[in-house]
Amino acid sequence: MFSDRLDLEYESSDDPDHKHSGLRLLNPTTDMSGDYRCQASTFDGEMEIPRKLVVYSKPSNVEIWTKAEGDDSVRVFCKVRDIYPEPEVTFHMMSEDENDRAKLEGVDVVKSWDDNLYHAMVEVLVKEEELDGPTHFECEVTIPHTEVFVTNKTHYEPRAKVGAGKDDMISGSEAHSAMAVVVSLAFLAIWRF
Repeated sequence: MFSDRLDLEYESSDDPDHKHSGLRLLNPTTDMSGDYRCQASTFDGEMEIPRKLVVYSKPSNVEIWTKAEGDDSVRVFCKVRDIYPEPEVTFHMMSEDENDRAKLEGVDVVKSWDDNLYHAMVEVLVKEEELDGPTHFECEVTIPHTEVFVTNKTHYEPRAKVGAGKDDMISGSEAHSAMAVVVSLAFLAIWRF
């Protein structure tokens, strides 16, 4: 598989003893990923060093959005397109000032394979009672054994809750009765003068 994909003129060093100690791959593609082994033999012994080579493709797109669900929950979605090899995708949530950052559990991940690339759709349901005011949701995409680290985030405003108990507010009928008493007293005061 490497017969036409190596630069046979490449020399990795000016030192005659080391100039052929490396290979230059021409136009590496993802199918060249794998475990490689360098083996050297002398009259005194043999040495072998394994290394992993990952030829990767960064995602063409990482999209994140939210959708309110029911009266008390929000569903967070993340879509990752055109990535190789298989990525790891995680969700985090953080306060507006980003001081506290927590990983979300219970994430559903659906991965697909098309045209030699991976795609992923990730979602998680979060109860609004777990949110402490305005919140950032972050989708984090990494490729194992590489330094690839791509994130995207979205802002979410929890829906306001209005208390309905007597301790929270006066109900509409109570407010109406109180207003009627005030108006009646005002008319009574005017009539007496």
